[in-house]
Amino acid sequence: MNNSISVIIPFYKADQFFDECINSILGQTVPVDEIIIVNDNSGDDSVRYLSKFNNHELIKIIHLNISHGASGARNIGLKEAKNEWIAFQDADDIWALNKIEKQRQYMLDNEGWDACHTGVLTFSEASKSIKTYIDKPSPMTLKELVKSSHITPPSLLVKKSSIESVGNFDTNFKTSGDYELSIRLVDSGLIIGFIPEPLIKVRRSNHGNISSNGFRTFKHHCKLVKKHRRIFVNYAGVNGIIFFLSKSIQESAGKIGGLRGALVYRIGKVLGYLSKLYIK
Repeated sequence: MNNSISVIIPFYKADQFFDECINSILGQTVPVDEIIIVNDNSGDDSVRYLSKFNNHELIKIIHLNISHGASGARNIGLKEAKNEWIAFQDADDIWALNKIEKQRQYMLDNEGWDACHTGVLTFSEASKSIKTYIDKPSPMTLKELVKSSHITPPSLLVKKSSIESVGNFDTNFKTSGDYELSIRLVDSGLIIGFIPEPLIKVRRSNHGNISSNGFRTFKHHCKLVKKHRRIFVNYAGVNGIIFFLSKSIQESAGKIGGLRGALVYRIGKVLGYLSKLYIK
């Protein structure tokens, strides 16, 4: 592969965290060629904040007057991207400074593969580390994707042509659009490898980011199963689908919080237990 990499960042009211995010991109040991920030109708304060990057030679800022959501913002960034390879970043997350270097070398070592993603460390303001995810299949398979999303957008390096070949992000998914895209990429025959190192830090906090609402996450997981029911039925079966949705309910409960979240979590646990009784 060559060094031509565009980074696409959907931005929504992330002023508080963005300096850390952008510095982790600009400080890469192998530099990127273009950074596209898509401001998803964040308001005047965000426009003023982002103006400090207006004259940076690598950064292009697109201000949207209508909210498009994360998937729509990424599609707009893809349309503007000039380079062969695409890396995604979320405006409140952080890359390890050698992320691109590691991924570039991985793609050189696996000639003919179409993309790669990396391990993830999640964190919050209250805790430096919540959990590390470094045990994922390589290459990615549909059998694994019907169990969990696995591929986090800020960890992905992919050919622009690969995303375009499956029709970009589905804007009907206001959340979980990255999960839905991953299924289509793998279903189309593209090969996505995995680097078992936590090369990105994903912030877990309810600060108004684009996909923070728990009920909405569960709703779109149901939509995901409906759209790709052939794949879910073939690789998971009915009980596997119920187990998947029970996990989604439990994960959503953490975003909902409070007594209502606790009740939702218990419902998810019961569904998960019942599905396991019949999974052989």
